[in-house]
Amino acid sequence: EKSESRTTFIFPDESSSLNTIQDTTDIQMRNANLLVDYTLPINNKLKLFLGAHEYFRHIDNTYRGDLIAYSMTYNELRSAAYLQLEYSPTEKLVLSAGLRAENNRNRLYETLRNNYWHWLPSFSLLYSPKADHQLRLSYRERLNYPNYRYLDPFVRYRTDSLTRSEGNPYLKPEHIRAIELEYSYTSDAILLQVRPYVKFYSNQIQLAHSLSDNNVLVERYQNIGRSNYYGVSAELETEFCDWFVPSLYTDLHYTHFPNPAYNGWTWDFQ
Repeated sequence: EKSESRTTFIFPDESSSLNTIQDTTDIQMRNANLLVDYTLPINNKLKLFLGAHEYFRHIDNTYRGDLIAYSMTYNELRSAAYLQLEYSPTEKLVLSAGLRAENNRNRLYETLRNNYWHWLPSFSLLYSPKADHQLRLSYRERLNYPNYRYLDPFVRYRTDSLTRSEGNPYLKPEHIRAIELEYSYTSDAILLQVRPYVKFYSNQIQLAHSLSDNNVLVERYQNIGRSNYYGVSAELETEFCDWFVPSLYTDLHYTHFPNPAYNGWTWDFQ
């Protein structure tokens, strides 16, 4: 990726001259991804699922601005292993429980290093009263990793050095706990899914502002947020022929923050 931007700031004070900042960013990224899954049937009612996941990426990021220029090297390795047990006491009922252990190691240059372990359990109950109807209740935990740009340890100045943006190389991933109740109907030409859900976010990444001793506004990403999502999503897919499959997706949720001023509804339609 390569991008260039040129920004001109016009101040209301006539004594201030125009301030133009030009930025150039050049990013080179290499990724490697390996996923291995294995299923072990123990008997007619019990199955064991095993898996391992390795994800690696290397990033060279070069930034050139009017006030600062630097090059950053970033390496990240995500290693995960999971174990899941599935039990079917009847043909219509399936119970499952699992645990995923996930480790994230990243390095900026040779000096800034992070090593985080996370344990992510999951549970589900699947009931199929008929062949084309399913009802699933599930609980799962997952991670939302920060953009590598948020980890950038350098300082960027803006608008005559009155504002600076600092990276946070020790930023942790967001932790999400989700409870979902999913109903699905499947036929030869129709797929319908309706999913009420509740999601709890912790270690949420938000942009924090502070004022330094010399009255410079400092922006920095921190794990300071938490919020709850209460919503419902629906997906409809129909198949008229082999080459035309129209689909519809909607999502409506209410977000609750510790500060009520930020609470509100969000609607998504695709």
